[in-house]
Amino acid sequence: MVRVDQIYKTLGPYGVQAAYGTRQGHKASGNEDAVMVSLPSESSLEAGILCVVADGVGGISQGATASNAAVQAVASTYHSLFKGDPPVALRNAVLAAHEAVRQATATSRGNPEGATTMVAAVLQKDELWIANVGDSRAYVLDPEGNIAQITVDHSWIQ
Repeated sequence: MVRVDQIYKTLGPYGVQAAYGTRQGHKASGNEDAVMVSLPSESSLEAGILCVVADGVGGISQGATASNAAVQAVASTYHSLFKGDPPVALRNAVLAAHEAVRQATATSRGNPEGATTMVAAVLQKDELWIANVGDSRAYVLDPEGNIAQITVDHSWIQ
């Protein structure tokens, strides 16, 4: 069972509801998830609502470090690069997250020892942009309660 850590009854001017939660995996020794919801400031409403979930890869020594670095990099980069084009800013933020993970988990030899999967979404008015890496997924929940996966995993299975 996932414990809901945070519920936002209304997200900014869009009247959207969101909830998120994390849990430790069945075989994991700790929770390596990182989550962030960022509302736009009054002066930058056009940037939209940014949501990011990252899941550190288990079995690698720095999964939690990787997921936290990814979430922080997406949040800071998206907002600093936003110039009116959400898909471009989101793509560049995900690329920045890749570099942030490499740097945050680098060993003394410069090789990264941490990895994460991630899904990020930007909701701007009536449009939604999603980026995903690995097997972190985005779903849509319709008013009738039906859930549909809207991303494709980057995995051998899918």
